[in-house]
Amino acid sequence: MSKAHPFTIYNASAGSGKTFTLVKEYLKILLHSNYPLAFRNILALTFTNKAVAEMKERVLETLQQFSDENILVKPNSMFNAIVEEMPIEPKELHQKSKIILETIVHNYASFDISTIDKFNHKLIRTFAHDLKLPLNFEVELDTKTLLSKAVDKLIDKAGTDEELTKVLIDFAIENQPSVILIDDFELIAAKRKDRDGIYIYGIFLLFIFFFFNNKII
Repeated sequence: MSKAHPFTIYNASAGSGKTFTLVKEYLKILLHSNYPLAFRNILALTFTNKAVAEMKERVLETLQQFSDENILVKPNSMFNAIVEEMPIEPKELHQKSKIILETIVHNYASFDISTIDKFNHKLIRTFAHDLKLPLNFEVELDTKTLLSKAVDKLIDKAGTDEELTKVLIDFAIENQPSVILIDDFELIAAKRKDRDGIYIYGIFLLFIFFFFNNKII
């Protein structure tokens, strides 16, 4: 059996078979394990819901093909690749595929290929108490509303925070954002060494983008 690498990068352009490779590596992990529910312990992330649906469909479709006895007579390219790379006997691959497919179908809720943002949301919600966030927090998808609230919070701090007030006044006088001002906010965030400082810096960048629509360097 080939030596497993803890970290592997596949660099490929569009249409070069990335999905084929990812499905193959996903199946190799499942087939290598003797635990039928091994898919519960795999973290598979992609960018869009469309890609999630495609990955799930391809995994199930491939397992279904492997479960058909005809695969032993007329193996496809995926079947041959897995037999060669693991290595595993064709009959064993056929039998394992049937077991894995049946297990996934009966535990489909645990067959979790997810988007990056959905995974992060689940992670944050799990540790909401530790992050000092409301347990019933919601994700705001309305960009305009989010930016408006962010600017309101920034303005609320003006006059009470000396450093922030000075930067805002300098900014108003100059009437356009500058790299120096942005650097000033980075310095404020570093000095304060708390979430509030980083928060102010983030709001300031949003403030610039929202009102002036300039590029931030």
